[in-house]
Amino acid sequence: MLAISTKGALWLTVVTILASIAFVSAECTREGLLAAANSYVAAFSAGRFDALQLASTNFTYQENNKAADIKRGVLSQSHIISLNRSTADIVACASYTMIISLASGSNSKPYVIGTQIRHPADGDTSIITSIDTIAATTGSLFFNAQKTLGYIQKENWGIIDPPANRPSRELLKKVGDAYLDMWTDAKAADSISWGTDCERVEGSQYTRPCGTQLPRGGSAKRNGNRRYVIDEVVGSVDVLCSFDALGNMPDSHEIRVEDGKVKGRGGGGGGRGGFGGGRGGRGGFGQRDDGPPAQVLELGTFEHAVEGEMFYKSTNPKIPHFNAQVFLENKTPIGKIDEVLGPLNQVYFTVKPQTGIVATSFKPGDKVFVGSEKLLPLERFLPKPKVLGAPKVKKAGRGGAGGRGGRGAPRGGAGGRGGRGGFSSRGGGGFSRGGGGGFSRGGGGGFSRGGGRGGSGGFSRGGGGGFSRGGGRGRGGY
Repeated sequence: MLAISTKGALWLTVVTILASIAFVSAECTREGLLAAANSYVAAFSAGRFDALQLASTNFTYQENNKAADIKRGVLSQSHIISLNRSTADIVACASYTMIISLASGSNSKPYVIGTQIRHPADGDTSIITSIDTIAATTGSLFFNAQKTLGYIQKENWGIIDPPANRPSRELLKKVGDAYLDMWTDAKAADSISWGTDCERVEGSQYTRPCGTQLPRGGSAKRNGNRRYVIDEVVGSVDVLCSFDALGNMPDSHEIRVEDGKVKGRGGGGGGRGGFGGGRGGRGGFGQRDDGPPAQVLELGTFEHAVEGEMFYKSTNPKIPHFNAQVFLENKTPIGKIDEVLGPLNQVYFTVKPQTGIVATSFKPGDKVFVGSEKLLPLERFLPKPKVLGAPKVKKAGRGGAGGRGGRGAPRGGAGGRGGRGGFSSRGGGGFSRGGGGGFSRGGGGGFSRGGGRGGSGGFSRGGGGGFSRGGGRGRGGY
């Protein structure tokens, strides 16, 4: 989840709501909504939901955007709550509650929870028709409940007075949508008024001011399945959603708006991890703890997933370092370079995803970026021209420094035919200058990852030709 805070700024909370918003009677009161939310907090603490008055028919419960059994979900275990807060939407007759639990009474896992609770259209807040929860815990992207708690405890999500200073419902929804649209719309970030004192908490990632290092398009898939809870009294909008721009991850964003500007933003979710801002600071699009690079350059485009990794076609004339961190255009880290493969005239590479990133969530054509300092000129791997009259140098034997030995890039480079292996961790292959074809890591030409001397190219990972992954000459595989 995500929260943003800044003086004279707009707090925005983005939550995707599956059910359409219904206008209800005045019987749906703020007091009733917050009382029901408090009952949910008590149920979460006790690990018992029997005190909740659930609708006898058509009650729905879901966790992380999937229908679930309430008897087996987070409400089935007791938790020690470190922080909680709630907002109320009397138009939709719904509430939003953020909970941070550093320890559990019956479970050792910490949690950051974002829950929307909905009530009947007639405004009876004593009856609950749906509970919709995004639950981030150990293993979620950027998850660190202790850090998130520290950030959120310092924030102010209090009532905005006088009422004339409160943002309108229309403005809050517009800001919430614009924030989620930044990954597909290059102009969305500039449509939001960012406060100069704004801060952003995404998972355990903290950014201030929050109007910097923002995504500006690049993904073709819109963040969908949006559910909203809008509270003008505190200037908050919370949106639960499927973060499809990065791979169908359950997510929650809350934003606060003050004086027409974003003051804080918090985001989080089951897949991405965390909430932020006034809600409890977790989220997903922060920077690394050691900070992102000053500049990122396009490195390649996604081809397909393979063995849990992402396979890319290089679009950059330079060659990336092995183990270099790679990013989305907005500097969100997604993994590290695992291998560089292929002939010199068309380089490919694989990326080992970091925790919380799913290789199959990307689609062909999605771009990946790298810090400019992590690129080397192609000339470093080309054969050096012979100098007429120069004394002959005794060539090194095969095998080089690597255990797996094997071919490398075109013949003629430093290290003879089995070569040094360049940056390869496996030995002879990698960026080796001597031997078969391209940046192979051992074995024949092409994109081979293993296999003896066989393998005439393709994307082979173990001998053989074509696209085979394990010997032979098959053309299956990728």
